[in-house]
Amino acid sequence: RIHAHKQYVHGINVIPVTPLTEALLPAGYVAEEYAQLETRSGMMEPAWAGFSVAAHAILDAHAALQELSALSVYDAGNSKTNMLHWIATRPKPPSRM
Repeated sequence: RIHAHKQYVHGINVIPVTPLTEALLPAGYVAEEYAQLETRSGMMEPAWAGFSVAAHAILDAHAALQELSALSVYDAGNSKTNMLHWIATRPKPPSRM
């Protein structure tokens, strides 16, 4: 039964979205997790979609900002202001040479 709700199993790892979240979720881990969230994004309750966007911001802040513009509902522990701050403060990915 847990496989039917992978989006929540993976999404809960992002909760809560705070400055400490950055230390707990390295980009390599998030890349694996986000692959699971991305395939189930349409199956997620709208309030949970913000956690998928937060995870995506660790990998691609610009794309996450675009996704955020489509959200209109946030989990009770989250807000648009929190998400804007989170996305805006993601470190830039290292440039390739």
